[in-house]
Amino acid sequence: MPLSHIEHFLVAADDIDATRDWYARVLGMKPGPHPDFGFPVHWMYLGETDIVHIGPSAKAAGEIQKKYLGRTSRDAGAGTGALARSHRLSGDRPARHAGTA
Repeated sequence: MPLSHIEHFLVAADDIDATRDWYARVLGMKPGPHPDFGFPVHWMYLGETDIVHIGPSAKAAGEIQKKYLGRTSRDAGAGTGALARSHRLSGDRPARHAGTA
């Protein structure tokens, strides 16, 4: 089945403000409300729908973000956060790329 839409797509960026500005300038998205996660994020909207969530990259992530996303070890699938739970439930694991945490 072809992709029909994307929502809640996470972009991990070294510079979240510059990334927010790019999505606004190039794709016409608007920054909007988001929950307080205890670490900086920008949620980018098209209309009323939050499409892209921008957060700090692994090298810039603080302990709260690492725990939340399950980045508690070199193997994100072995963590305890949101990503690890998702991968355990689906049986899927993310592809590993050189330089990722």
